[in-house]
Amino acid sequence: HLDSDSSQLQFGDSNSMQIFHNGAKGEINVAAGNFDVDSAGEIILDADTNGVIRLKDGGTEFGKISQNSNNLRIYSSISDGDILLQGNDGGSTITAVTIDMSEGGNLGVGTGSPQEKLHVYGTSHTRIESESTAGVAAFKATNNQGSYAWYVKNDSDSFRLYDFTDSADRIMITGNGNVSIGTTDIAPQKLNVKGTIVHL
Repeated sequence: HLDSDSSQLQFGDSNSMQIFHNGAKGEINVAAGNFDVDSAGEIILDADTNGVIRLKDGGTEFGKISQNSNNLRIYSSISDGDILLQGNDGGSTITAVTIDMSEGGNLGVGTGSPQEKLHVYGTSHTRIESESTAGVAAFKATNNQGSYAWYVKNDSDSFRLYDFTDSADRIMITGNGNVSIGTTDIAPQKLNVKGTIVHL
């Protein structure tokens, strides 16, 4: 029925559902049970002020989704509240990815307590893979002293350490286990060094 306040509609037993608008904001209140939205087409949420969608529990905001410039922004509103990506693995709930806000945004894969910027955990053999079908596949490390990468060469069966500062390969390991230092010439010996070797 239409309430005496013309800005409010009430439905159901004991008026357990209310639709309200006072000119400043609108609300849909459900006093008991779930509130389901079922559409034969798309469900569209359209907010004009930065597209902010706020998520609350008992009136307390715990997160929001919004537009930030041309980016989709997912924000955890609770201090040090993490963002979890969870799913069903064989009937059990697992946490596949954790973004730890209390640790400055550490990213955990398979762990809920990432100790580094990227922390990968598994209960058996754990591998991190970098794959390329046309170029090199590499793992790069950089600080204020230099920048290096371990990489797999895309045109030969070899694993190399590359120095970005001098644009040079420093170490090469070929597919047969031979090691070259200071040269990328394919040599038949197990250890091949170009330069002076100093015995200390």
